[in-house]
Amino acid sequence: MDLHRFKPQRFARLTTMVKPPELIDHYPLGLTAFLVWTLLKQIS
Repeated sequence: MDLHRFKPQRFARLTTMVKPPELIDHYPLGLTAFLVWTLLKQIS
């Protein structure tokens, strides 16, 4: 993942718009990392 181009705030805004296909197209790695992070947070 290119951390310099990855903007968590912008990504968070995009997730609230509920457009899964666009999210997956534009942020495949970001979406995967976000889901994994959420799962880890719930488990721990």
